[in-house]
Amino acid sequence: MFSSPKIFLLLSLSIVLVGMSEGVPSALNSTSAQQEERFIAVLNGSEVSPPVNTDATGEAEFILHREQPIRLFYNVSVTGIDSNSNNVTGVHLHNGISGFNGTAIAELPIIQGYERNGILAVGNLNGSSNFSNELSGKGELAISSLINYIDNNTIYLDIHTIDNPNGELRGQVSRLP
Repeated sequence: MFSSPKIFLLLSLSIVLVGMSEGVPSALNSTSAQQEERFIAVLNGSEVSPPVNTDATGEAEFILHREQPIRLFYNVSVTGIDSNSNNVTGVHLHNGISGFNGTAIAELPIIQGYERNGILAVGNLNGSSNFSNELSGKGELAISSLINYIDNNTIYLDIHTIDNPNGELRGQVSRLP
């Protein structure tokens, strides 16, 4: 089929190299995917301490990238909280175990004009984020400490409202299987 063994060899080598280079990105992507960890907090009034009676519910999803710089992406969505009266007064991550109140360590900015059934907060936390209380002013140590708290199941998300200033929805942050 080929008139020269050299052409055949070069063509074969080219095919092998292209095949190898196509495999490299997928190998890198699988490595990146392994470094991405997912967490969730299911939010309801029964998790607030003390529990509150509300029809509102929510969910907070977190994606952690542990490679430097460490980043924790979040997306908080709610159902049943009235947006017409700017009812939500705060969305916070707290350091505390289930059933007990803990200190607020990060405030997640509320999206202006959020909808009653929609996304309330979205963004990411990293070493240059503003943390409060025991993590205030700690920089990269703050985000590392936050991740340590998450790994030890001692972080919860709390949504405060005008109707329930101590918290209307709460959920412990836990790793997705």
